[in-house]
Amino acid sequence: MNFLRVLLFLPSITLGLLGSAEVLPLVSFYALINYRYISGSIFTFILCFLPWIFYGLLLDNVTYFDLARSSVSMINVLVLFFLVPNLPMSEIEKLKKAGLFALLASVLVGVIQYFNFLPIDSLIRFLIPRSVIGVNEAIGLGARGISGLATEPGRQGMEIVFIAAFLIYFWLKDLKGSNNNKIKAFSLLALIGIYLFFMNKSATGIVFYSILIFSALLVFLYRSKNKIRNIVIMPILVIAILFIGMQNLSQERIDRIKESNRILTLAFIFAESNPSQFLNLITDYGGFRLSSILVHYRSPSLLGHGVGNSHNITGALIKEDDWLYGSRFYRTPQFSDLYVRPNSLLASYIAEIGLIGTLLVLMFIFFNLSAKSIQINISKIIHSTPMIFGLVAVGASGHPGAGIALLLILRE
Repeated sequence: MNFLRVLLFLPSITLGLLGSAEVLPLVSFYALINYRYISGSIFTFILCFLPWIFYGLLLDNVTYFDLARSSVSMINVLVLFFLVPNLPMSEIEKLKKAGLFALLASVLVGVIQYFNFLPIDSLIRFLIPRSVIGVNEAIGLGARGISGLATEPGRQGMEIVFIAAFLIYFWLKDLKGSNNNKIKAFSLLALIGIYLFFMNKSATGIVFYSILIFSALLVFLYRSKNKIRNIVIMPILVIAILFIGMQNLSQERIDRIKESNRILTLAFIFAESNPSQFLNLITDYGGFRLSSILVHYRSPSLLGHGVGNSHNITGALIKEDDWLYGSRFYRTPQFSDLYVRPNSLLASYIAEIGLIGTLLVLMFIFFNLSAKSIQINISKIIHSTPMIFGLVAVGASGHPGAGIALLLILRE
Protein backbone atom coordinates (compact mmCIF):
# COMPACT_ATOMS: atom_id res chain seq x y z
CA MET A 1 0.00 0.00 0.00
CA ASN A 2 2.87 2.39 0.78
CA PHE A 3 4.36 1.61 -2.63
CA LEU A 4 1.05 2.45 -4.32
CA ARG A 5 0.87 5.77 -2.46
CA VAL A 6 4.34 6.68 -3.75
CA LEU A 7 3.43 5.67 -7.30
CA LEU A 8 0.44 8.05 -7.20
CA PHE A 9 3.02 10.86 -7.31
CA LEU A 10 5.25 9.05 -9.86
CA PRO A 11 2.73 7.68 -12.40
CA SER A 12 5.33 7.59 -15.19
CA ILE A 13 6.60 4.34 -13.62
CA THR A 14 4.51 2.02 -15.80
CA LEU A 15 6.84 -1.01 -16.20
CA GLY A 16 5.43 -1.15 -19.72
CA LEU A 17 2.30 -2.86 -18.40
CA LEU A 18 -0.01 -0.94 -20.73
CA GLY A 19 2.21 -0.76 -23.79
CA SER A 20 2.91 2.83 -24.80
CA ALA A 21 0.75 4.42 -22.06
CA GLU A 22 2.41 7.45 -20.44
CA VAL A 23 0.80 6.86 -17.04
CA LEU A 24 -0.95 4.00 -15.28
CA PRO A 25 -4.50 4.47 -13.91
CA LEU A 26 -3.16 4.11 -10.38
CA VAL A 27 -5.76 6.43 -8.86
CA SER A 28 -8.46 3.99 -9.95
CA PHE A 29 -6.66 1.12 -8.15
CA TYR A 30 -6.16 3.32 -5.09
CA ALA A 31 -9.85 4.26 -5.16
CA LEU A 32 -10.92 0.59 -5.36
CA ILE A 33 -8.83 -0.20 -2.27
CA ASN A 34 -10.42 2.76 -0.46
CA TYR A 35 -13.88 2.26 -2.00
CA ARG A 36 -15.70 2.83 1.31
CA TYR A 37 -14.59 6.47 1.27
CA ILE A 38 -15.86 7.27 -2.24
CA SER A 39 -18.88 9.58 -2.40
CA GLY A 40 -22.01 7.96 -3.77
CA SER A 41 -22.48 10.90 -6.14
CA ILE A 42 -19.65 9.54 -8.28
CA PHE A 43 -22.12 7.09 -9.89
CA THR A 44 -24.30 9.98 -11.07
CA PHE A 45 -21.12 11.66 -12.27
CA ILE A 46 -20.13 8.62 -14.34
CA LEU A 47 -23.65 8.34 -15.79
CA CYS A 48 -23.21 11.84 -17.20
CA PHE A 49 -20.31 10.51 -19.27
CA LEU A 50 -22.37 7.80 -20.98
CA PRO A 51 -23.88 9.91 -23.82
CA TRP A 52 -20.40 11.02 -24.94
CA ILE A 53 -19.04 7.47 -24.59
CA PHE A 54 -21.87 6.14 -26.78
CA TYR A 55 -21.19 8.94 -29.24
CA GLY A 56 -17.54 7.88 -29.39
CA LEU A 57 -18.64 4.30 -30.11
CA LEU A 58 -20.56 5.49 -33.16
CA LEU A 59 -17.54 7.20 -34.72
CA ASP A 60 -15.65 5.17 -37.33
CA ASN A 61 -12.29 6.75 -36.54
CA VAL A 62 -12.42 5.93 -32.80
CA THR A 63 -11.15 2.48 -31.77
CA TYR A 64 -12.14 0.65 -28.60
CA PHE A 65 -8.62 1.31 -27.31
CA ASP A 66 -9.02 5.06 -27.92
CA LEU A 67 -12.35 5.02 -26.13
CA ALA A 68 -11.03 3.07 -23.13
CA ARG A 69 -7.87 5.18 -22.86
CA SER A 70 -9.74 8.48 -22.90
CA SER A 71 -12.42 7.28 -20.47
CA VAL A 72 -9.91 5.97 -17.94
CA SER A 73 -7.66 9.01 -18.38
CA MET A 74 -10.46 11.48 -17.69
CA ILE A 75 -12.00 9.56 -14.78
CA ASN A 76 -8.59 8.68 -13.29
CA VAL A 77 -8.07 12.25 -12.10
CA LEU A 78 -11.62 13.26 -11.26
CA VAL A 79 -12.27 10.27 -9.00
CA LEU A 80 -9.88 12.02 -6.60
CA PHE A 81 -12.46 14.78 -6.02
CA PHE A 82 -14.92 12.14 -4.77
CA LEU A 83 -12.35 10.26 -2.67
CA VAL A 84 -9.75 12.52 -1.02
CA PRO A 85 -12.30 14.76 0.80
CA ASN A 86 -13.56 11.63 2.63
CA LEU A 87 -10.23 10.04 3.56
CA PRO A 88 -9.35 9.86 7.28
CA MET A 89 -6.58 12.15 8.48
CA SER A 90 -4.34 9.14 9.11
CA GLU A 91 -4.44 8.36 5.37
CA ILE A 92 -3.84 12.03 4.50
CA GLU A 93 -0.69 11.99 6.63
CA LYS A 94 0.51 8.85 4.85
CA LEU A 95 -0.04 10.54 1.48
CA LYS A 96 2.06 13.52 2.60
CA LYS A 97 4.92 11.24 3.60
CA ALA A 98 4.60 9.29 0.35
CA GLY A 99 4.77 12.56 -1.60
CA LEU A 100 7.95 13.66 0.17
CA PHE A 101 9.54 10.26 -0.45
CA ALA A 102 8.56 10.37 -4.13
CA LEU A 103 10.03 13.86 -4.56
CA LEU A 104 13.36 12.96 -2.92
CA ALA A 105 13.58 9.66 -4.83
CA SER A 106 12.97 11.36 -8.19
CA VAL A 107 15.53 14.08 -7.48
CA LEU A 108 18.09 11.53 -6.23
CA VAL A 109 17.72 9.43 -9.39
CA GLY A 110 18.08 12.62 -11.44
CA VAL A 111 21.30 13.56 -9.63
CA ILE A 112 22.68 10.05 -10.25
CA GLN A 113 21.79 10.39 -13.93
CA TYR A 114 23.37 13.83 -14.18
CA PHE A 115 26.71 12.88 -12.59
CA ASN A 116 26.59 9.30 -13.92
CA PHE A 117 27.47 7.87 -10.49
CA LEU A 118 25.91 4.49 -11.20
CA PRO A 119 24.89 2.61 -14.38
CA ILE A 120 21.12 2.87 -13.83
CA ASP A 121 19.96 3.46 -17.41
CA SER A 122 18.73 -0.12 -17.81
CA LEU A 123 16.79 0.10 -14.56
CA ILE A 124 15.16 3.36 -15.65
CA ARG A 125 14.25 1.83 -19.02
CA PHE A 126 12.60 -1.05 -17.18
CA LEU A 127 10.64 1.18 -14.80
CA ILE A 128 9.79 3.89 -17.36
CA PRO A 129 10.01 2.56 -20.95
CA ARG A 130 9.27 6.03 -22.39
CA SER A 131 11.91 7.80 -20.31
CA VAL A 132 14.45 10.19 -21.84
CA ILE A 133 17.74 8.80 -20.53
CA GLY A 134 20.87 10.79 -19.76
CA VAL A 135 21.98 14.35 -20.34
CA ASN A 136 21.87 15.92 -23.78
CA GLU A 137 25.11 17.88 -24.06
CA ALA A 138 23.94 19.97 -27.02
CA ILE A 139 24.65 23.68 -26.85
CA GLY A 140 22.06 26.43 -26.58
CA LEU A 141 18.37 25.89 -27.16
CA GLY A 142 18.76 22.17 -27.82
CA ALA A 143 20.41 21.44 -24.45
CA ARG A 144 18.03 19.37 -22.33
CA GLY A 145 18.47 18.02 -18.85
CA ILE A 146 17.59 14.77 -17.13
CA SER A 147 14.19 13.38 -16.24
CA GLY A 148 14.66 11.32 -13.06
CA LEU A 149 11.64 9.11 -12.42
CA ALA A 150 9.54 10.64 -15.21
CA THR A 151 9.22 10.27 -18.96
CA GLU A 152 10.89 13.60 -19.75
CA PRO A 153 12.42 16.62 -17.96
CA GLY A 154 9.28 18.74 -18.24
CA ARG A 155 7.11 16.02 -16.71
CA GLN A 156 9.51 15.56 -13.80
CA GLY A 157 9.72 19.29 -13.16
CA MET A 158 5.94 19.49 -13.03
CA GLU A 159 5.65 16.49 -10.68
CA ILE A 160 8.14 17.68 -8.07
CA VAL A 161 6.66 21.20 -8.04
CA PHE A 162 3.20 19.78 -7.33
CA ILE A 163 4.56 17.75 -4.42
CA ALA A 164 6.59 20.68 -3.11
CA ALA A 165 3.53 22.93 -3.28
CA PHE A 166 1.44 21.00 -0.78
CA LEU A 167 4.40 20.20 1.49
CA ILE A 168 5.37 23.87 1.69
CA TYR A 169 1.76 24.84 2.32
CA PHE A 170 1.59 22.54 5.35
CA TRP A 171 4.95 23.68 6.67
CA LEU A 172 4.16 27.39 6.31
CA LYS A 173 0.42 27.47 7.03
CA ASP A 174 1.15 28.96 10.47
CA LEU A 175 3.83 31.66 10.18
CA LYS A 176 4.10 31.79 13.96
CA GLY A 177 4.73 28.07 14.18
CA SER A 178 7.91 26.02 14.42
CA ASN A 179 11.08 27.46 12.90
CA ASN A 180 11.98 23.91 11.86
CA ASN A 181 9.05 23.87 9.45
CA LYS A 182 10.15 27.20 7.96
CA ILE A 183 13.68 25.86 7.52
CA LYS A 184 12.32 22.72 5.83
CA ALA A 185 10.12 24.78 3.49
CA PHE A 186 12.85 27.16 2.35
CA SER A 187 15.41 24.34 2.11
CA LEU A 188 13.04 22.39 -0.16
CA LEU A 189 12.45 25.46 -2.33
CA ALA A 190 16.22 25.97 -2.67
CA LEU A 191 16.84 22.27 -3.38
CA ILE A 192 14.32 21.93 -6.19
CA GLY A 193 15.26 25.35 -7.58
CA ILE A 194 18.91 24.32 -7.95
CA TYR A 195 17.91 20.94 -9.34
CA LEU A 196 15.44 22.30 -11.88
CA PHE A 197 17.69 25.08 -13.08
CA PHE A 198 21.01 23.26 -13.40
CA MET A 199 20.13 19.57 -13.87
CA ASN A 200 16.54 19.16 -15.03
CA LYS A 201 16.77 22.29 -17.26
CA SER A 202 13.18 22.08 -18.49
CA ALA A 203 11.36 25.28 -19.36
CA THR A 204 8.13 23.66 -18.14
CA GLY A 205 9.65 22.88 -14.76
CA ILE A 206 10.97 26.41 -14.35
CA VAL A 207 7.60 27.92 -15.30
CA PHE A 208 5.86 25.80 -12.63
CA TYR A 209 8.62 26.57 -10.11
CA SER A 210 8.29 30.31 -10.81
CA ILE A 211 4.52 30.08 -10.26
CA LEU A 212 5.14 28.22 -6.98
CA ILE A 213 7.62 30.87 -5.76
CA PHE A 214 5.31 33.70 -6.75
CA SER A 215 2.24 32.10 -5.15
CA ALA A 216 4.15 31.27 -1.94
CA LEU A 217 5.37 34.89 -1.80
CA LEU A 218 1.83 36.20 -2.26
CA VAL A 219 0.54 33.94 0.54
CA PHE A 220 3.35 35.12 2.82
CA LEU A 221 2.62 38.78 2.04
CA TYR A 222 -1.13 38.23 2.39
CA ARG A 223 -0.68 36.88 5.89
CA SER A 224 1.68 39.68 6.94
CA LYS A 225 0.87 43.19 8.11
CA ASN A 226 0.27 45.89 5.49
CA LYS A 227 -0.78 43.08 3.12
CA ILE A 228 -2.24 45.31 0.39
CA ARG A 229 0.85 47.46 0.14
CA ASN A 230 3.17 44.43 0.12
CA ILE A 231 1.14 42.48 -2.45
CA VAL A 232 1.15 45.42 -4.88
CA ILE A 233 4.65 46.83 -4.36
CA MET A 234 6.87 43.76 -3.84
CA PRO A 235 6.13 41.88 -7.11
CA ILE A 236 6.49 45.11 -9.13
CA LEU A 237 9.82 45.82 -7.43
CA VAL A 238 11.16 42.29 -8.11
CA ILE A 239 10.12 42.40 -11.80
CA ALA A 240 11.65 45.88 -12.21
CA ILE A 241 14.99 44.77 -10.72
CA LEU A 242 15.14 41.71 -12.99
CA PHE A 243 14.25 43.76 -16.08
CA ILE A 244 16.87 46.44 -15.35
CA GLY A 245 19.50 43.79 -14.63
CA MET A 246 18.90 41.96 -17.92
CA GLN A 247 18.94 45.21 -19.89
CA ASN A 248 22.40 46.11 -18.56
CA LEU A 249 24.18 42.85 -19.36
CA SER A 250 26.76 43.02 -22.14
CA GLN A 251 26.03 41.08 -25.33
CA GLU A 252 29.12 38.90 -24.78
CA ARG A 253 27.89 37.98 -21.32
CA ILE A 254 24.39 37.29 -22.64
CA ASP A 255 25.79 34.95 -25.33
CA ARG A 256 27.79 32.99 -22.73
CA ILE A 257 24.74 32.67 -20.47
CA LYS A 258 22.58 31.50 -23.37
CA GLU A 259 25.04 28.73 -24.25
CA SER A 260 24.99 27.40 -20.70
CA ASN A 261 21.30 26.71 -20.25
CA ARG A 262 18.26 26.10 -22.46
CA ILE A 263 15.97 27.89 -20.00
CA LEU A 264 18.08 31.04 -20.04
CA THR A 265 18.12 30.93 -23.82
CA LEU A 266 14.33 31.08 -23.86
CA ALA A 267 14.27 33.76 -21.15
CA PHE A 268 16.52 36.07 -23.15
CA ILE A 269 14.60 35.43 -26.37
CA PHE A 270 11.41 36.60 -24.68
CA ALA A 271 13.13 39.48 -22.86
CA GLU A 272 14.62 40.80 -26.10
CA SER A 273 11.32 40.64 -28.00
CA ASN A 274 8.79 43.45 -28.20
CA PRO A 275 5.20 43.02 -26.92
CA SER A 276 3.77 42.51 -30.41
CA GLN A 277 6.01 39.45 -30.89
CA PHE A 278 5.35 37.90 -27.50
CA LEU A 279 2.30 35.78 -28.34
CA ASN A 280 3.88 34.54 -31.57
CA LEU A 281 7.01 33.50 -29.66
CA ILE A 282 4.87 31.56 -27.19
CA THR A 283 3.30 29.51 -29.99
CA ASP A 284 6.65 29.14 -31.80
CA TYR A 285 8.38 27.62 -28.78
CA GLY A 286 5.31 26.03 -27.16
CA GLY A 287 5.21 23.38 -29.89
CA PHE A 288 2.39 20.89 -30.38
CA ARG A 289 1.65 20.62 -26.65
CA LEU A 290 0.69 24.27 -26.29
CA SER A 291 -1.19 24.44 -29.58
CA SER A 292 -3.14 21.26 -28.66
CA ILE A 293 -4.46 23.14 -25.62
CA LEU A 294 -4.99 26.60 -27.07
CA VAL A 295 -6.94 25.35 -30.09
CA HIS A 296 -9.74 24.04 -27.86
CA TYR A 297 -9.91 27.28 -25.89
CA ARG A 298 -9.96 29.33 -29.09
CA SER A 299 -12.51 27.06 -30.84
CA PRO A 300 -14.45 25.31 -28.07
CA SER A 301 -17.12 22.76 -28.93
CA LEU A 302 -20.50 23.14 -27.26
CA LEU A 303 -21.33 19.41 -27.15
CA GLY A 304 -17.87 17.92 -27.74
CA HIS A 305 -16.48 15.58 -30.38
CA GLY A 306 -17.00 12.30 -28.50
CA VAL A 307 -14.86 10.41 -25.99
CA GLY A 308 -11.75 8.98 -27.66
CA ASN A 309 -11.87 11.37 -30.60
CA SER A 310 -9.67 14.21 -29.31
CA HIS A 311 -6.50 12.97 -31.02
CA ASN A 312 -8.30 13.03 -34.38
CA ILE A 313 -10.03 16.38 -34.06
CA THR A 314 -7.18 18.33 -32.42
CA GLY A 315 -4.87 18.15 -35.42
CA ALA A 316 -7.68 19.11 -37.79
CA LEU A 317 -8.63 22.13 -35.68
CA ILE A 318 -5.00 23.29 -35.47
CA LYS A 319 -4.75 23.21 -39.27
CA GLU A 320 -7.85 25.43 -39.48
CA ASP A 321 -6.34 27.97 -37.06
CA ASP A 322 -4.07 30.30 -39.06
CA TRP A 323 -2.37 31.68 -35.97
CA LEU A 324 -1.45 28.31 -34.42
CA TYR A 325 -0.69 26.43 -37.64
CA GLY A 326 1.29 29.41 -38.91
CA SER A 327 3.79 29.16 -36.04
CA ARG A 328 7.40 28.26 -36.74
CA PHE A 329 6.91 24.84 -35.15
CA TYR A 330 4.48 23.66 -37.86
CA ARG A 331 6.68 24.98 -40.64
CA THR A 332 9.01 22.09 -39.85
CA PRO A 333 8.13 19.28 -42.33
CA GLN A 334 8.08 16.41 -39.82
CA PHE A 335 5.54 18.24 -37.64
CA SER A 336 3.24 19.60 -40.34
CA ASP A 337 0.85 16.63 -40.07
CA LEU A 338 1.18 15.93 -36.35
CA TYR A 339 -1.95 14.69 -34.56
CA VAL A 340 -2.03 14.81 -30.77
CA ARG A 341 -4.40 14.73 -27.84
CA PRO A 342 -4.90 17.93 -25.79
CA ASN A 343 -2.15 18.25 -23.23
CA SER A 344 -4.29 19.43 -20.31
CA LEU A 345 -7.23 17.95 -18.44
CA LEU A 346 -9.60 20.87 -19.01
CA ALA A 347 -8.80 21.07 -22.74
CA SER A 348 -9.38 17.31 -23.04
CA TYR A 349 -12.80 17.69 -21.47
CA ILE A 350 -13.77 20.56 -23.75
CA ALA A 351 -12.57 18.55 -26.78
CA GLU A 352 -14.43 15.35 -25.94
CA ILE A 353 -17.52 16.31 -23.92
CA GLY A 354 -17.76 20.00 -24.86
CA LEU A 355 -18.49 23.10 -22.83
CA ILE A 356 -21.79 21.71 -21.56
CA GLY A 357 -20.26 18.46 -20.33
CA THR A 358 -17.31 20.30 -18.79
CA LEU A 359 -19.63 22.65 -16.89
CA LEU A 360 -21.54 19.62 -15.57
CA VAL A 361 -18.26 18.09 -14.35
CA LEU A 362 -17.24 21.32 -12.59
CA MET A 363 -20.68 21.57 -10.98
CA PHE A 364 -20.42 18.00 -9.66
CA ILE A 365 -16.99 18.74 -8.21
CA PHE A 366 -18.14 21.99 -6.61
CA PHE A 367 -21.24 20.48 -5.00
CA ASN A 368 -19.31 17.44 -3.77
CA LEU A 369 -16.64 19.63 -2.12
CA SER A 370 -19.35 21.85 -0.63
CA ALA A 371 -21.18 18.82 0.80
CA LYS A 372 -17.98 17.76 2.57
CA SER A 373 -17.61 21.22 4.15
CA ILE A 374 -14.27 21.82 2.46
CA GLN A 375 -13.10 25.27 3.53
CA ILE A 376 -11.75 27.26 0.58
CA ASN A 377 -10.05 30.57 1.31
CA ILE A 378 -7.86 33.03 -0.58
CA SER A 379 -4.66 31.62 0.90
CA LYS A 380 -5.46 28.08 -0.32
CA ILE A 381 -6.47 29.30 -3.78
CA ILE A 382 -3.29 31.36 -4.24
CA HIS A 383 -1.04 28.54 -3.05
CA SER A 384 -2.84 26.10 -5.36
CA THR A 385 -2.01 28.19 -8.44
CA PRO A 386 0.63 25.74 -9.80
CA MET A 387 -1.90 22.87 -9.70
CA ILE A 388 -4.70 24.94 -11.21
CA PHE A 389 -2.31 26.00 -13.97
CA GLY A 390 -1.42 22.33 -14.51
CA LEU A 391 -5.07 21.27 -14.82
CA VAL A 392 -5.99 24.14 -17.14
CA ALA A 393 -2.86 24.95 -19.13
CA VAL A 394 -0.09 22.34 -19.19
CA GLY A 395 -0.08 18.74 -18.04
CA ALA A 396 -1.08 15.28 -19.27
CA SER A 397 -4.83 14.76 -19.02
CA GLY A 398 -4.54 11.52 -17.01
CA HIS A 399 -1.78 12.65 -14.67
CA PRO A 400 -3.07 12.74 -11.05
CA GLY A 401 -0.28 14.89 -9.55
CA ALA A 402 -2.06 18.25 -9.77
CA GLY A 403 -5.35 16.83 -8.50
CA ILE A 404 -3.80 15.13 -5.46
CA ALA A 405 -1.75 18.18 -4.46
CA LEU A 406 -4.73 20.52 -4.93
CA LEU A 407 -7.06 18.37 -2.83
CA LEU A 408 -4.52 17.86 -0.05
CA ILE A 409 -4.30 21.64 0.31
CA LEU A 410 -8.08 22.19 0.12
CA ARG A 411 -8.67 19.34 2.59
CA GLU A 412 -6.54 21.00 5.29
